[in-house]
Order: sequence, then structure tokens, then C-alpha cells
Amino acid sequence: MGAYDSAMRLAIALLALLLIAAAPPLASGPVLSCAAPGRDCTPTDFADLRPDRGEVWIEQDIQVDPRALPLERTPMVWITAMASAEIFWNGRLIGLNGRPAADAAGERPGRFVAAIPVPPSLVRAGANRLQVRMTSHHLWLPVQQPVHFVAVSLYETPRLPGIAYYLPALLTLGALLASGLYFGAAAMTDRADRLARWAAAASALATAQLGAEVARAFIPYPYPWHLVRVAAIALLAAATAVAASGYAAHRFAPNRAKALVLVTAAAAVAALLFPRAYDLKALAAVMAGLGAILVAGFWGWRSGRVGARAAMAGAVLLAALLIRLEASFLDGAYYVGIAATLAALVAEQVLAFRRARTERDGAAARAAALTSRLAEAQAAGENIVELRSGARTDRAPEHDILYVRAADDYCEAVLADGRRLLVTQNLTRMLDQFSDRFLRVHKSYAVNRVHVTRVASRPGGGQELQLADGRVVPVGRRYRDSLRLAGMVAAAASKTTSRGRAGPDALP
Repeated sequence: MGAYDSAMRLAIALLALLLIAAAPPLASGPVLSCAAPGRDCTPTDFADLRPDRGEVWIEQDIQVDPRALPLERTPMVWITAMASAEIFWNGRLIGLNGRPAADAAGERPGRFVAAIPVPPSLVRAGANRLQVRMTSHHLWLPVQQPVHFVAVSLYETPRLPGIAYYLPALLTLGALLASGLYFGAAAMTDRADRLARWAAAASALATAQLGAEVARAFIPYPYPWHLVRVAAIALLAAATAVAASGYAAHRFAPNRAKALVLVTAAAAVAALLFPRAYDLKALAAVMAGLGAILVAGFWGWRSGRVGARAAMAGAVLLAALLIRLEASFLDGAYYVGIAATLAALVAEQVLAFRRARTERDGAAARAAALTSRLAEAQAAGENIVELRSGARTDRAPEHDILYVRAADDYCEAVLADGRRLLVTQNLTRMLDQFSDRFLRVHKSYAVNRVHVTRVASRPGGGQELQLADGRVVPVGRRYRDSLRLAGMVAAAASKTTSRGRAGPDALP
């Protein structure tokens, strides 16, 4: 029992050490809004602070664990706000972000994102008092929340905050740039390619929007310029929505493209004008674009256009993420979705080019084979027939033509290699080019007798000719005697008998 108690005491002591080691060296108390330093302080939220309406004092107790002293790293006061600020630690001024003042003339705008180090000599065990005075007299437009947050943490890296937060979006930058260059080059190569123009515009606008989005992680700009940044994000989101709707409309609903793009543009303008918060402006504009893609995809799906279902599914997925993530949607999921869509479009184009190249290679091989066959036929003295269709003329050995079918004032020549060529001549004039190998067996058909293997009865009466490749040509009643005179029945009987099949049906 004594050994058990000792083991339990040891385990409890180890657990206590772990808890002590895991305890944070700094702990922040509630944020207080004060009428003056240390006076009339009440708990508040950052969203309720309005330094644009007058001077604001906020205070906060920062508890420092005595066991953590001396601190291995310097504490930092992080401020993200559209305001100038003075920062006090235990009553001592430790830094300025710009210079707050009673009016715009006296105020010097501070950075939107600022980090102020706390001198280690001012840090004491237990409670430490953080006080921040802020003013915002240089805001060009009213904003919903000037102060985003004020926090204290230990110094980690010399970079501006936010890079890790925007990392998922930054990883899409390469895809956005590559797709923009690809579709831009395609649009310049073929100025008639509307889809490439819309896709290039969407890529360029989304890339510019991403640049504006992550600017605060790299550029220490003064807080008034944050209005320019958020306004640019909203404006670029609206323009990207219109470009995306243009691509979807011209691909899936070309007959309604103009109307759909105009409606999307009107909805995007409304999104920029009516919501007060800039994040809501951008999100509403994005939702307008997703709605346009969904509508265009629906019309494309009804008309059987390729890719319409995928477009609808993508629009629904992004809309669901927008509703779920709200403002944070713009920081990551939005750019990942656009980059993934553009990458899929590029892959689709590459596959289409590969299919087109394969078809061109096949056509070239067939052309070479036809040229070789013509040369052999000419060398053997075969009759070469010219098959004209408008400005185009095809040449083929007579032996390779299975039969010719009349089609009003035109003819269709069916060849042994599977080609069906339309000829701008009637059947009578067409037969003038042929030798006696061809025999007219119907008012609409003339057949090459060398390819006939059997004369058979047709269901319901009459006769038909079966060719070596399995095709069937009807025989008209008035042309039956011409079959006998031409000896085609005997020839067909000889062919079928030599192949071990029953002879032809007797002519009535």
C-alpha cells in the first residue's frame, strides 16, 4: 500500500509540473472602455469602439506568471485598427503608432497593423496594466468596425502578422497567374475566342483581388489606406463575378449571354452600394456571380452542354462555403475555388488540344493513304473518278466506290473506306463518268457490280443486292431484267456458291 501511495504522489507531482510548464506566461483580462485613464471603465467589445467619433481609451490587465520571469522573449502589443494610438504599460508610454490628437490637423495616421515591444524592465509579476489611447480623424468614409483587435503576446518573428493566416490563399497565387497567362495568350492568339477572354479577365481580376487581400501582411500602410484596400477588394470581387458570369453565360447559354451578364453586373453594383460593411459588399457581389453561374449551368444542362452539371455543382459548393464561413470565406476558400476552377478549365483545354491533334494526325494519315491508293490505281490503269462538291473536288478509283445514291439534284457516293461524299451532280450525269462496272438498279441507286455478293428477296416482296461489306442496296422492279442482262445474278450466284453459301433467290 505504501508503494502505491508513493507512486500516486509522484504521478500527481509530475502532473502539477506539466500543468505549470503548460501554463501560459501571459494571460489577458477583459477589455475595458474608459472615459479617461483609469476612470469610468466598463467591459466592451472591439466592435463597439468608435475612435472615429472621438478619443477612445481602452485598458486591459495582463497577468504575468511569476514563474516565467524573467521572460525569454519580449512581450509585444499587437494592434490592428484604423486608428492612431499611444500605448502605455503600467503608466509608462512605450510606443506610438502614428500620433493621436484631438483633431485631424494634429493627428498623424498610424499603420493599420502595428507591433509595439514592451521593455522587459517594465514587466512585473502578477497584474500589469495596458492602456491604449486611439483616435481616427483621417477616415475618408464611415466604417462599421474601426478597431479589429488589440492583443499582447510574446515576440516570435520579425514579420508582419497575417502571413500564416493568408497562407492557403497565397498557395493559389501560382495557379491564378498561370491560368491568367494561359487564357490571356489564347485570347490574343484568337480574338474571336470569347471564352478565353472572359476566363483571362476572371484570372487577372482574382489575382489582383488576392493581392489586395494579403497586402496587409506585407505592406505597413497607414490606416486611411485600409479603406482603399477593402474598397478595392469589394470592387474586384464584383468585377470577377461579372467576368465569371460572362464565361458561364457564353459557354452554357450563348443565346442569353448578354442578358445574363447585364443582370449580374446590375446585381454586383447593388452589392457595392447597399451593404454598409465592406466584407458584406464583397460577399454579396460573389454571391451574385455564383447565382449567374448556377442559372447559366441550369440552361446548359437542359440543352445538353458539356460541363454544365459541374458548373452548377461548383457554384452550389462555393455558395454553401460562403454561407458557412461568412467573412473568412474571402481569405481562403474563395481563391482556392477560383484557382481550382481555372485549373480545371486549363486541363480541359489541354485535353481538347490533344484530341484535336490526334484527329489531325489521323486525317493526315488517311490523306497519305488515299494519295498512295490513287497512285497505285493510276499505275494499274484504273478509272479515276472526280467527285465535285462546290469548290471541293475529291478523286477516287472507280473500284473503291461501292454505290451511288441519288438525293434530288445531288448524289452521295459511298466508298469502301467508309467515306460518304456529296456530289453536286444528278445520278444520270454521275453515271457518265463510270465504266460498265456500274449498273443502275433503282431510280435512286447505281451499284458497282464487283462488290455485289448476293441477290436476295426483300421482306414484303422485291429484291435487294448485298455487298461484300454487308451493305444492302434495293432493286427496283423495272431494273430486274437489267440484272439478268448484265449477268449480275449469275455472278452473285458464283460468288456465294464459292463461299459455301446458298445461291441467290430466283428472279420472278
